[in-house]
Amino acid sequence: MNHHAAIVGIVVDAPFQTLKIDRSFVAAMHDNDESMVIVTAIAGLAHSLGMEVVAEGAETAADVATLCELRCEYGQGYVFSKPLDEAAADALAMSGRHWNLADAAPARAV
Repeated sequence: MNHHAAIVGIVVDAPFQTLKIDRSFVAAMHDNDESMVIVTAIAGLAHSLGMEVVAEGAETAADVATLCELRCEYGQGYVFSKPLDEAAADALAMSGRHWNLADAAPARAV
């Protein structure tokens, strides 16, 4: 089995419920066709296997719009919040606020 097939085997056989897309792919997806293909493939694979997707590095409204189009359920990045110190992170966690990509998506024309 080659290296790529082994990775797919791990994803299929592991008890994961969520796949995370690395920020390096998300950051480059608008400038690099290969990164867009990878982001699209990871999201598609996860959804085909009944998993949810977290996209790291969502920095702009354009990132969020693309990730929403790919049906990524969750995102991490500056578009949601700047990095927080421990006290601020605790306060945010205790507030009960939850974000998903649809919350941060720019308004779309109808």
